[in-house]
Amino acid sequence: MRSEGEKTSIVKCLLAASLALFAAGAAFAQDYPARPLRLIVPWPPGGGADVIARVIFQKVGDSIGQQVIVDNRGGAATIIGMDIVAKAAPDGYTFGFPTSNLTVNPALFAKLPFDAARDLAPVTQAVNGLYILAVHPSLPVKSVGDLIALAKTASGKLNASIAGAGTPTHLGLEQFKAMAGVSIAAINYKGAAPAATGLLSGETQVMFVSAPTVLAQVQAGKLRAIAVMGAKRSSALPDLPTIAESGLDGYAVSEWYGVVAPAGTRAAQVERVNAEIRKVLALPEVKAATKYDGSPVLKMRGCFMAGIATDGSAEPDTLVVRSDFEEREWLLEEAPEIYYVTDYHQKYPVVLVRLSRIDNEALRDLLLSSWRLTAAKAGRASNVRRDEQYRRTDEN
Repeated sequence: MRSEGEKTSIVKCLLAASLALFAAGAAFAQDYPARPLRLIVPWPPGGGADVIARVIFQKVGDSIGQQVIVDNRGGAATIIGMDIVAKAAPDGYTFGFPTSNLTVNPALFAKLPFDAARDLAPVTQAVNGLYILAVHPSLPVKSVGDLIALAKTASGKLNASIAGAGTPTHLGLEQFKAMAGVSIAAINYKGAAPAATGLLSGETQVMFVSAPTVLAQVQAGKLRAIAVMGAKRSSALPDLPTIAESGLDGYAVSEWYGVVAPAGTRAAQVERVNAEIRKVLALPEVKAATKYDGSPVLKMRGCFMAGIATDGSAEPDTLVVRSDFEEREWLLEEAPEIYYVTDYHQKYPVVLVRLSRIDNEALRDLLLSSWRLTAAKAGRASNVRRDEQYRRTDEN
């Protein structure tokens, strides 16, 4: 048996070690980041994702006192760039700026070099992308109806720029062709900016494209925008009708931009970058610069706790989102008739998001994609469940 003196010495050693670890952790938090951050944008320079990433992270760099180096690694519908992020050291100095292809690609490609649910850690969602249908001004087209009529009489003679196979520009084109019953050839470019250059030069006549990529050219009359690709008109371009209201009922294509880190990145580092991005997104100049990428700007970083299925289906019709007070207030402001808040949870308020009552398709898809990622990271194919502990007093 150890003597009382030996026991006292052991306790002192353990206490000293604990204090040393605490001090080291505190010093780490204060010192981070100690060098420039690297942001992988999985698109070539000049496209919508690149423009928005630079706007946001220039301000993030100013705030944290370190440069954020934007590293454009385009190609393969973002797979190349996101694979670099997935395989990077989880040291808090490499981040990625994915788009909705991160959740779409597993359904488009038989084999991917990384598993997003396993190899990436979500940091935050940034903004929803605004996509438009634009044509070369030489084309005698001023509406979706005009384009459909021309495509039917000039079968095989119209070409459309796409930013890569499987990208929103490609999927938007294919959905349009299928719904309108027309033939338009897809001409593949390595990114949105080169694809837009092809449209400007007259190599192609049509493009489904993110608004920031071509907005200046549209305003200068070098291209003509004829419709918004989303389910609703955009507050940024209120006079531009949707493709759906222009004759293709049910047509809608949307995209989101977000931020991820390699799996295993310290939670404190993720939280720091998350907080900085949310702070930057609230700046008036950033709101102005990103307004053409749609609304709402997603400030929420909520933890998707569960999905509740009331009809026995595999997908939830309601999401249970844990959020802080600021995010709760934002959700209520965005759509008070959709969201119900209860303070049942021990630490944070809980927001019940009823997907079937969200008109904004981009927001609905974004929430559902985030829930799927959370479920996958939890090691379950689905975490859909009935859970009576969350009171549903909004039902009537």
